Amino acid sequence: MPIDLPIVRLGAAPIFDAYIFVDWSAAAEPILGHHGIWIAEGSWNDQHLIVETPVNPATRDQATRHLVQRITNLLSKKKCILFGADFAYSYPAWFFTAQNLLPNRQALWAALVQRIEDNPNNNANNRFTVAGQLNLAMGLAWYWGVPNGYQGDQPPAHQPDLPPGGVQYRWVENHLRGQDLHPHSVRQLYGNGSVGSQSLMGIPRLHQLQAEFGSRFQTWPFDTAWAQAFANMLRPTVVNCEIWPRTIPVQKYHAVPDAAEMLSYVVWAAQQDADGNLMGWLDVPHRLPNVPAEDLAIAQATEGWILGC
Repeated sequence: MPIDLPIVRLGAAPIFDAYIFVDWSAAAEPILGHHGIWIAEGSWNDQHLIVETPVNPATRDQATRHLVQRITNLLSKKKCILFGADFAYSYPAWFFTAQNLLPNRQALWAALVQRIEDNPNNNANNRFTVAGQLNLAMGLAWYWGVPNGYQGDQPPAHQPDLPPGGVQYRWVENHLRGQDLHPHSVRQLYGNGSVGSQSLMGIPRLHQLQAEFGSRFQTWPFDTAWAQAFANMLRPTVVNCEIWPRTIPVQKYHAVPDAAEMLSYVVWAAQQDADGNLMGWLDVPHRLPNVPAEDLAIAQATEGWILGC
């Protein structure tokens, strides 16, 4: 059912026909409401943006099945979709050079797809065990943070120091920190400010969507060379972007903050698209000409970027 939000009218010809944004969760049990998964969606209809009531699946499996159904439906109607999920898609470039087990982003994704177990019925998962095993296999105390009393292979409870020269933030995260924003490190899996668990539990689901839709599911900027691929982009398609709501204006569109953030992303992206500005956010080298080309090349190939930064 559509909900009442500020009217966004179509101006310039948009890149996308629909927008889907997901606030993810690494919860180990079914969860609704605050701290659960929220999915917001909007699409163009007769020059206006129609925004649907956000969906709040109790489990990651329910969320993934909903996303497959919605994306399949939109693609069948020849719609191009901008998709985004609220967790880090990769790690700092330093991480991939500091150990030999996971030399690149593709190896990281493959390792998580192979190792993470995520019960489709109740969200039970082995993320802390996987993190502890990867720390041992890498010979690097990268992951940290576990619940009190957790048993089994596990990362340390408190943040360990990295080796000299170690880097725990990506270029885009340092860029945001320079703007007085404070993204947290993907190393931390538990406790206040932890974001690493969402990546551990989210990346396998992105892989599942990629496997489902094949070449129609392109992850920005890794698969799109920033915006270079858009000129020859197959239509319909899905462009998948990492998001972080602190980078855009968040409005109180919903009583649950997580849902309000995803609805805000839908309205923001659609407005940028309608005004002809969205390509500028996707073409980061053109928008940030003073960033060294070498840093942008590392971000594009290895670390990724955040839409809205």
